[in-house]
Amino acid sequence: MNRSNLILARRYARALFLSSQEKDMLDTVEKDLRLVVETIGENPELQSMIGFHAILQGAKKDIFEKLFADKITGLTMNFIKLVIDKHREQHLEDILAEFGNIIDEARGIVEVDIRSAFQLPPEQEEMVRQRLSEELNKDVRLNIEVDPDLLGGIIMKIGDKLFDASAKYQLRALERSLKTAHFEEDRGEQVI
Repeated sequence: MNRSNLILARRYARALFLSSQEKDMLDTVEKDLRLVVETIGENPELQSMIGFHAILQGAKKDIFEKLFADKITGLTMNFIKLVIDKHREQHLEDILAEFGNIIDEARGIVEVDIRSAFQLPPEQEEMVRQRLSEELNKDVRLNIEVDPDLLGGIIMKIGDKLFDASAKYQLRALERSLKTAHFEEDRGEQVI
């Protein structure tokens, strides 16, 4: 997601979060949004309709009303209609992602993405989760991906910070330092 889409998604997600929080409906609205985004993802015709700007906003709202009237809350439906009125319906997936991030932040949960050269055993995963939780003073949700190209070690992403402790990174750093190092020729002289 590019920066302007992120800003837009965050703005809409924040507004929905505040409204949902005020009505004590965070979980319900998150579930509603997830249903809408999943339905769009599974339906190519609906995806085309959303992306086709020649379809009037009223017709798009009618379609969403028919599809979801009895499946989502009025708050969520009104939010979707607002998004359609503002011609932002193609950003619903990004808005859902940001809405989830805002909810997690409010609940003290941080998501950590880890790429590892090999599958971590469950006890090591738990140890990593506990150590990160203690360091960050938050509950940690781990997303672990195996990437054999790393050779060894891990890469960890927390928010917008990246920590690279992979063997591949270490080898590249060594290669760079060797390329820039200046070696003096050994003339057989003994240095005292």
